[in-house]
Amino acid sequence: MTDAKIGKISRAHDTLLFITANRLIRADFVGGPKSPAIDQIYEAGSPPSSAGLAVLADAAFALGPSGKRNVYILTTSLVTQVVPVTRSKINGLDGQELAGALGFEAETISGINPFESALGSWLLGQDGDESKYWVSQMQANDLKELQLGLARHRGELRGLLHPGGVPRSLIAPDGSHGDEPWQRLELWSEQVLCVASTDGTSKTHVICVPPVLAIWHQEADDWFGRPIEGSPRQCLAPDPKLLELGSGAKMSLSEDANLKAWLTAWAYELLSGAARVPVIVPIRPPMADRRRWAIAAAVAIGVAAICGLHSVVLKRREARLNAELAAMQLPINHLTSLKSRTDQLQAEAVKKQSEERDLKELQGLWDDTLHKEHRRHASLMAALSGSTAPEMVITSISEQPGLMRLNALSLSPDLSSFATNLSAHLNPLGWHLEPPLRRALGLQDDGGPWVLNYRVKPALTLPPPISIPSSGDLPTLIPAPLSSVRETNQLARDLH
Repeated sequence: MTDAKIGKISRAHDTLLFITANRLIRADFVGGPKSPAIDQIYEAGSPPSSAGLAVLADAAFALGPSGKRNVYILTTSLVTQVVPVTRSKINGLDGQELAGALGFEAETISGINPFESALGSWLLGQDGDESKYWVSQMQANDLKELQLGLARHRGELRGLLHPGGVPRSLIAPDGSHGDEPWQRLELWSEQVLCVASTDGTSKTHVICVPPVLAIWHQEADDWFGRPIEGSPRQCLAPDPKLLELGSGAKMSLSEDANLKAWLTAWAYELLSGAARVPVIVPIRPPMADRRRWAIAAAVAIGVAAICGLHSVVLKRREARLNAELAAMQLPINHLTSLKSRTDQLQAEAVKKQSEERDLKELQGLWDDTLHKEHRRHASLMAALSGSTAPEMVITSISEQPGLMRLNALSLSPDLSSFATNLSAHLNPLGWHLEPPLRRALGLQDDGGPWVLNYRVKPALTLPPPISIPSSGDLPTLIPAPLSSVRETNQLARDLH
């Protein structure tokens, strides 16, 4: 069933939650106890099998809007049984005392400790000295958890009960049909219930046998007696499969019309304030939101006052201790400052020493480079005069940025000794001699003489500029004469 809305829109004050192993339903009612009517019905899919009752109830209530509501829970999760007890054991007992006595009797079947039990009961009848009570039972801790969970949504838990055995006619739950007799057989997964009314007073018979066991049929027929003429016995079940096990006018709660009629009958019964079924009623409902907020506000104000006073005392003590600590830390702070300054000066000294070493190294590189530059041309002339072979003549020497050309006229095309000797003189000076380009003039039989073109390229690497730290610890380039700058720029262009 999807969210179904029935009747006029109104604020619902009473809510029924129907929880089984495979259904979660929330039904909101309006109209009060005299004429409850369904306002809205919500249904969720199959709930998780491992979830506890508190979680399922929270999920079912959350299907609709939050708000202040009286909540009744119909669930098959309760332990339900018939407990016979001798009247002498319960004479004069009622309320919690009766629930405690029945808890001891029910413990053998339910396994719930009577001191940890929440129990609801309804007297089914008496047989001689024996009374038979219809009992529904659960753990008291689970009941408290349910209350707290609903209270978070502003819901107040008014009672829990088994969904079987509503003692009202589903056709006229308000009793408008008067003393008209009716019978209804209810088949639930764990038990069979027989409900009937012959003189305007309903009676209930509980058979604690699963419907799948056929042994209940005879007991149910004996209890109902003769069928009512003109009013066929109804057979109600939450699951259509269970209806196949009974007889009568079939009513499945999986059908919307039947579900609404059944929920309305329960609303009439529970809101009347005198339900004729075992209802587990919370002993101590959760504190009202307004009262909880008032107590919380009072506690908060008290705590704030104490904390404020404590804070004032602590601040005064803190101020005094801080003053004493500051006086004790003055010498320490002075020593710390001196040590910091010493460390800074040592770091600066190490830095200056490193800069000095770098400057000396760079100065050496510049001195070596300038020395080679000053000697190159003179050394070239000396090398040419000492390396020129008798069969060759240097005809011209030309120089341009980055390149020097030697042009020679030779009677021999191969003057390897000349190139070897000349390279030996030029390489230490940063010059590199390339193999010559030859051109034969064809004036002799062997093709000679030959014009030889040699290319000489500088191989010097220009060192970086020299810098020294200024008084402000910033590097400053050493100013150089304009002629030296021009020579350096020309040398850089030659190298590149």
